[in-house]
Amino acid sequence: MPSQVTLHVYDLSNGMAASLSQSLLQKEFKAVYHTGVVVYGVEYFYGDGIATGYPANTPYGKPIRKEDMGETQKSQSEIMTWVTSQATAFSGATYNPLAHNCNHFSDAMTTFLTGHGIPSEILSQPDELLSTPIGKTIANLFGFSAAPLEYKKEEIDPELASLYIDEPKIFLGEDDELVQAIQNMHLSAQFSHQLNKVLNAVNDKKDFEADKAVLAEMKASEKNEDLFNLLALLCATSSYDNIPEELLPHNLFESQSKTSDAFLRYVNNYLAETNGMREARLKAVLYAGFIRNAMEDEKVVLMACRCYYQFSRTQTLQNIKQITPIPHLVTVYQQYVQKRQTNQKPWTACINLVCGALGRFMLTIKPRDITAFNQQRIKLQKEIDFESVKEVNAPCIKDLIKMIGKKEVKRNSEDDMF
Repeated sequence: MPSQVTLHVYDLSNGMAASLSQSLLQKEFKAVYHTGVVVYGVEYFYGDGIATGYPANTPYGKPIRKEDMGETQKSQSEIMTWVTSQATAFSGATYNPLAHNCNHFSDAMTTFLTGHGIPSEILSQPDELLSTPIGKTIANLFGFSAAPLEYKKEEIDPELASLYIDEPKIFLGEDDELVQAIQNMHLSAQFSHQLNKVLNAVNDKKDFEADKAVLAEMKASEKNEDLFNLLALLCATSSYDNIPEELLPHNLFESQSKTSDAFLRYVNNYLAETNGMREARLKAVLYAGFIRNAMEDEKVVLMACRCYYQFSRTQTLQNIKQITPIPHLVTVYQQYVQKRQTNQKPWTACINLVCGALGRFMLTIKPRDITAFNQQRIKLQKEIDFESVKEVNAPCIKDLIKMIGKKEVKRNSEDDMF
């Protein structure tokens, strides 16, 4: 189904540009433009990296106008793949208020979606500003250039490979469990046939997209282990795109006060896909709260930690500031280290996953706010004691130690004389 594409246009000056620009700059500016692109009910915009929000409910107030940009045939999955591919080009580090700003992102996105860009009057505003003497002075004062930027794709540091979560893992029930779950659903023969095709595709390492109308039958099913196991299975193929809205993880959280491994497998696998990443960013507080609660339940703690590890790769700097995950993870790390003293399983794996999530959040912060990164690194050096796990051969623990490792300071030695 095609979706309408709308450009939301904002005035960052709240009307001051229109009233004061002529007297201050000797040139009239109707507004200081910021734009966001709305498609499939989500607004995409650029500032401190690419961000998303509910339409007209972003930090920029209410739009002064909305422009119809036409329709797009791109699917939500294709859009998220494109957004992810643009994360380096449109990162916080590459933002330039004149040469590479929110409007350049909106232009790139609408071109991707519809084949044409945003109005030239919006894109040309920096050039209009630089044509005035005061505009040139301001740009020079702050070191802003109108020259286009060159981008380098961020290289993954092989020394910290496990923290990038470049290939997210999915988890499924055993084949006999899944076959039995299909039978237990007592739905149509067509449903049974399609779900078995999904299972065979996964086992053959192939893809298969189950029919949306067939999957809609699941809406009437009891919310139990069989349903969750099959939803987790669907997330291993393109079928995840056709899961009914009512059965998406965040719409089931309220019914999961006492959750299960099967439901958490579904959450984990959903977060591995582009739709899940998008929803985890839009509903960061909801996802973080649910998974944190699950991490306190020893019956499901390992799967909950896997979910949080997966969740950490989906978050933007803006999300991290909102949900403040690092202090929580430090507390959890300390609790799990104590529990490991009496029972190594599953706590060693949980500690490894907590370290992985910590590292992923830190990697997101580093290129976007180096000051915050260094402050957090120093705090982690003081708050995390790795002595009790230093013998553990676990990749995330080792990589986090490399990232934040304490410096050895020699005191009262001959080296101090030089």
